Amino acid sequence: MIRWKCTDLAGEEDVECEVAIIGAGVTGLSAAYHVARDSGIDVRVLEAGDVGWGGSGRNGSFVGRGGTNVDAEGLARRFADWQKSTVELVADILQSEGIDAEKTGQIKIGFAHRPNRAEGMRRYVEHSNKTFGTDCSYMDRDQCHEHGLAGPQVHGGYVIPGCFDIHPMKYVRGLAHAVQKHGVVIHEHAPVDSWRHTP
Repeated sequence: MIRWKCTDLAGEEDVECEVAIIGAGVTGLSAAYHVARDSGIDVRVLEAGDVGWGGSGRNGSFVGRGGTNVDAEGLARRFADWQKSTVELVADILQSEGIDAEKTGQIKIGFAHRPNRAEGMRRYVEHSNKTFGTDCSYMDRDQCHEHGLAGPQVHGGYVIPGCFDIHPMKYVRGLAHAVQKHGVVIHEHAPVDSWRHTP
């Protein structure tokens, strides 16, 4: 079981740090991880609830490209490269920190649930491969059925390689443990009601 120790702010006064991060979800803990690991500075994370309690620990667990709700024409090369690099980053953190988040799979499959969306999905795959050099593939309804992906609402689909699934809560708790190894202090049940800049 992954364990971490949180520090109660109630007994502390005039606490100082070089960087304070609000939120102990994937984004906050990832920021704390990289700041502490790469810079070695004093970091504290302030979380209103428990580590990973919100969406970070209760999401679909997909680590991969796509799913941006932006059509292919609107994607820039930089954004496509960023998506790929984030997948590699999560895989690297899992391996380098020994986080067992039940990493599984190697592809992402999406479906067109209405007939009029299948053609748009085919064009998306074609454009993505041509413009960004991805190696996605499109399956029409018959090909989906041939692969055992039949259903009344399956009218086509795409396959995106280089993706995987994880257990989201195990990942966020693993991040919490990893940031503490790098000297980060986490405060649970420490909501931030306001903040101010003082020169």
